[in-house]
Amino acid sequence: VCALSLKQMDIYALGIIINECLTRELPFISYKGSIAVAIAVAERGERPALAQGLPRRMEKLIKLMWAQDPNLRPSASELIIMIDSLIKEEACSRIDSSSLKPGSASEPCLDLPIAPSQDDIAQPAFPPSATTALPDRPVFDSASKL
Repeated sequence: VCALSLKQMDIYALGIIINECLTRELPFISYKGSIAVAIAVAERGERPALAQGLPRRMEKLIKLMWAQDPNLRPSASELIIMIDSLIKEEACSRIDSSSLKPGSASEPCLDLPIAPSQDDIAQPAFPPSATTALPDRPVFDSASKL
């Protein structure tokens, strides 16, 4: 299996996991064994039921991640942009609906960054310790001298 198809399989699997988290149900539970699931998915194009009450754009995104043709699935970087857009849209709709009181003016939703900045990424979450620090050289280096 080539690397490109592995990436596309990861996108499919992530779509399955997202839907599993939303439905709180294991997918394909009614099938007996992984071969039966593989046949249902690959040959018949079966997919698990989507979670109820999802925003339409989220449904479309999950279905896109499950596309039968792997070339139609988004890349990981495209997926980040799509999910970021969905999160911002959902946050804005919640702000807009909560601020709609009689006599109040609705303020525009701010376009705040949701992804971490480079400063956030540059610092480790926890300082290195004796148990988490990496060795100065590969561990297998001394074993190769045997």
